[in-house]
Amino acid sequence: MDTGPKTEVTIGASHLESTENWQYVILEDIASRAPLDTVLPKLAHMLEGLLPGSRASILVLEGDRLRVAAAPSLPEFYNRAIDGVQIGPSVGSCGTAAFSARPVIVSNIQTDPLWEGYRNLAEEAGLRACWSTPILSQSQVLGTFAVYLPQPAEPDPEFLVWMQRAQHLACLALESERAVRQLRDSEERYRTLVDHAKDGMFLFDANLIVVDVNRSACDSLQYSAEELIGGTIAKFDPYFDFQSLSPDVIARKEAGQEFRFESRHRRRDGTSFPVEVRGLPFQNHGEERVLTLVSDISERRQAQAALERQRRLLLEAQEIAGMGHFEINLQTRQVTWSESLCRIYGLKPFDHQTDEETFFAPLHPNDREVVERAIEKSLQDRAPFRIRERIIRPDSQMRVLETNCKVDCDDHGSPTHLIGACLDITERLETELALQRANEIAQLTEWVYDVHSQTFFLQTGASFLLERFERNIHPADLEMVRQAWRKTLSEGVPYDVQNRMLREGRVSWIRACANPILGVTGRVERVSGVTQDITVQRQLEEQLRESQKMEAVGRLAGGVAHDFNNLLTVIQGYTMLLETDHDAETSQEAIQSIRQASDRAAALTSQLLAFSRRTFVEPQIIDIHPLIQRSNNIIRSLLGENIHCQVQLATEPCIIRIDPSQFEQVLINLVVNARDAMPQGGMLTIQTSRDESSVSITVADQGHGMDSEVLEHIFEPFFTTKALGSGTGLGLAVVHGVVSRWGGAIQVESIPGAGTSFRLTFELVTNHPPSLPAEPPPEAVGGVETILWVEDEPAVRDIARQALEGFGYKVLCSTQASEASLVDPAAVDLLLTDVIMPTMSGTELACRLRQARPDLPVLYVSGYTDDRIPWENLQPGRDAFLQKPFTPAALARKVRQLLDEKKATAIDKCRLPSCSTEASGCS
Repeated sequence: MDTGPKTEVTIGASHLESTENWQYVILEDIASRAPLDTVLPKLAHMLEGLLPGSRASILVLEGDRLRVAAAPSLPEFYNRAIDGVQIGPSVGSCGTAAFSARPVIVSNIQTDPLWEGYRNLAEEAGLRACWSTPILSQSQVLGTFAVYLPQPAEPDPEFLVWMQRAQHLACLALESERAVRQLRDSEERYRTLVDHAKDGMFLFDANLIVVDVNRSACDSLQYSAEELIGGTIAKFDPYFDFQSLSPDVIARKEAGQEFRFESRHRRRDGTSFPVEVRGLPFQNHGEERVLTLVSDISERRQAQAALERQRRLLLEAQEIAGMGHFEINLQTRQVTWSESLCRIYGLKPFDHQTDEETFFAPLHPNDREVVERAIEKSLQDRAPFRIRERIIRPDSQMRVLETNCKVDCDDHGSPTHLIGACLDITERLETELALQRANEIAQLTEWVYDVHSQTFFLQTGASFLLERFERNIHPADLEMVRQAWRKTLSEGVPYDVQNRMLREGRVSWIRACANPILGVTGRVERVSGVTQDITVQRQLEEQLRESQKMEAVGRLAGGVAHDFNNLLTVIQGYTMLLETDHDAETSQEAIQSIRQASDRAAALTSQLLAFSRRTFVEPQIIDIHPLIQRSNNIIRSLLGENIHCQVQLATEPCIIRIDPSQFEQVLINLVVNARDAMPQGGMLTIQTSRDESSVSITVADQGHGMDSEVLEHIFEPFFTTKALGSGTGLGLAVVHGVVSRWGGAIQVESIPGAGTSFRLTFELVTNHPPSLPAEPPPEAVGGVETILWVEDEPAVRDIARQALEGFGYKVLCSTQASEASLVDPAAVDLLLTDVIMPTMSGTELACRLRQARPDLPVLYVSGYTDDRIPWENLQPGRDAFLQKPFTPAALARKVRQLLDEKKATAIDKCRLPSCSTEASGCS
């Protein structure tokens, strides 16, 4: 490349002999895995020894830049200048050699164009020639090996051979170091993965001696790795005997196949927990090893127990309601019965599966054809049906059943199963018939009361004074009757009262209806009325209410059982998937599905509580317009694309007193009801208005409407016109309950085929400003305080304890209130207690502990509420309530809020003029 004067250098014999020895030294260093900062400088010195006055340099390629790895004879300033230089087609000898993957021989740096940008640097370092060869590993450039000379020169062929040998040794050193680093990284990744695995991992030898163990196993057993390694399985499973396992497990282990079984492991503190063990035998350098994964299945067993309990509760609910269910397989014509249905039919519980004829044989001969036609039409239309039929038991007793059925179809729309529920309504019909007969034979007594003489004159000719009549009135009803009677005489208001009478020691009921008659002076002179003995009627009404209550429970069992069975199917199915499928992605999907199913179950429970009025509500003075606007996105997502929603809000604020969440629930339930009424689409209108004293909210649809018969029942609990399994019939019942609860009224107008309009009316609040909108819940934070947690349900107690401990709190757990009452209240910062517990309630426990510590804050939790909790007496900073089910974050927020409010209250007390910090100990 250049034309300047050059000198050809040669290697002497003595140098060659010395270099041969150096090669063995370098190879021994590489074989012993000596560090690069030892091997590479030696290699540089070896090459420098071949040419006196030369200087060797080894650069390593990182990305597209060269880094100085060894240059012991080059000036420090030169090494710093070229460290990190980017390779390219004209970057000196080394940068060009690394870029082209070919040797670059520059005999005169001052004249060679490759050194254009580095010529002054080389001149300052006394470098005039540079021969560089790339360090190659299977065509991959690892770096460069270069020799610098203080005068222009060209290498002889033999020296180039030695440079090739040197770069080969450098390649071996770099590859060895990279292999060691990769092996070390692989081992670190393996150990990280093993130690962070959720399951415990054990490695055993052929004698079941622990060879290795991961962190999860140590944490679960409360032992260190050093304490477990070298020991036997008896240390943490003292009763384990491999030969006592099932023959299948032993056979799979002996065949070198994966095997699994369940056992119990014991911790250091003596407590034990159930585990599932999955083992895999393998050979390691000719030695037998067994790798086991150990999963704590405590939560799984608790979940299984909870599911079994829910199943039993549903069966008991059916039994109480006099209800049973069945399923007909339309392909095999086999019928599956529930035990409760067997008892309704008067049969002993059997295998719960029999042929179709056995199921239909007890039908009354006059009803069988009706039932068969209903089933045939249902299968043809793919539609549910409801029918009444009679059955004849083996003891010849006849019962009347109300049967609800639906058709299950496959993906192609072909019917596969007929599913139904039978409700025994015999007693209800008998009660209704008896009530009808009682009304037919009821006797009425007419009378006239003379105000001047205070005398009753009967149609039979008898008469008696008011004083005598009052003597026969039941003492508990006397004041009520007197007030109504005085109002009739003084204000002319019609009299209509039901009260009890005492006749010869027997209590009876009467209903008296009367109208006042005014004289010429405008005052009441006479009262004309009629009295009816309604004792039998009251008794029959009470029986009817009980019968209707049982029917309501039956409808509840039917609707809720269907929904809960769907949810339980999801939870059980994905639980089994988690047991059998260990794929991370599948497990995550299963966990997500279980969480969604549990959320739906919690929502269904919330709706039941709202209907029963057993929810904890917080009434507020609110303007409903922001609530409607905030719910707009939810409403539009519920309606779908074929329904248009029009919102028309009054120009003035519409302020009422109500719980905001319950108002939103009412609005959403009405929207869903309207959506279901418009399957083909239409217009939904939400409109508000107000006058001087009231606020009205109207929700109108253009759906199929309702006839008068349906309108009479729409607010009844569990009544629904939807297909079987499509709803529980609680939506409008909840709407009616919430509106009534807050003193409102509801009107419904509907025309078949022309839509339905619901109009809600509440009292307008004018003397209070509306409450501010609720802030989003703050991020859950923890603390270090001590919490006394009292809960009799183990699963709830454990999950809450783990959640609170995860937030840093110290948790003292107790299974019952009587045990917790013995705890020193000064040792805890907050009492967290369930409300309803055996022997002693949470409120009673709080009263006992507060006798010794009045300022102890208390957080009540419950799945439902009742009159045992004085909600109106809950004091901020001292008391709070959290509805079950709750999330760990919600629990942590409530605990932190109550503790912070208590501290703030204490600080405020210290700031009062009458409280000196010196006397109170505050600072």
